[in-house]
Amino acid sequence: MDTKWSKGWTNIDFYEFKGEVYFFHQKEGNGLARINKLDYNSIMSGKSTGTKVFEANWSSGWTATKFFVHNDIIYFLHYKKGTGLARLNAATKGGGIGKRIYEKNWSKGYTNFTMASNAGNFYILYQKENEGTCVINRINLAKLESAAKAGLMSPNLGTEAYRKNWTKGWGNIAFFNLNNEVYMFLNKPESGLARMEKINADGTIGKRVYNKNWTSGWTTIDIFYENGKPQLFHQKEKTGKTKICEMKL
Repeated sequence: MDTKWSKGWTNIDFYEFKGEVYFFHQKEGNGLARINKLDYNSIMSGKSTGTKVFEANWSSGWTATKFFVHNDIIYFLHYKKGTGLARLNAATKGGGIGKRIYEKNWSKGYTNFTMASNAGNFYILYQKENEGTCVINRINLAKLESAAKAGLMSPNLGTEAYRKNWTKGWGNIAFFNLNNEVYMFLNKPESGLARMEKINADGTIGKRVYNKNWTSGWTTIDIFYENGKPQLFHQKEKTGKTKICEMKL
């Protein structure tokens, strides 16, 4: 499929829920947000990405949007870098953003976000690429799920388990699950440095399991799962060079 969209789409996410794949896209400038349920036949015939199942006009300024699905609950984290406003929504049906279960004004300037769950805990990382500050919250998963199912507001996002000032330039940070453990991939697009580190059960960063200098310019990173195994998608925006590798230790 090859088509021309209107200008201004800045936040794009894909997520799978109960065997269906959804495509979220949003315009930071004017707030327009949409979700389409992907349709393979429609995509291959060049007609469309699928049926539009959600559309709303939000306020402007949302700079980060992240979806995470666990135990048939869709968690949707969104944040405004300019004001620090952070929200977490939870949905129990596909194709929507559900109900708000957390809202708070964080400090400004966070650029990188990722989420994962394991061993009864839910982890949220937020990091400032230009400054280096990195924070990981550890949340009791049972409590979070209870709030999500009841549609109740949570007073906090668990316990701050990790806070450290990294060097500048880290981007493309992503948690992934491998061998019943949570790991983190991160890289510096300008220098090419790439790392993988284990996330301890308490939410701190543990053993470094990979450290290598790649070529520079890998600007887009995503992790998806094939037959339960994490796959690393990485691409260079300037050249279009694209690779997919299975994550192994």
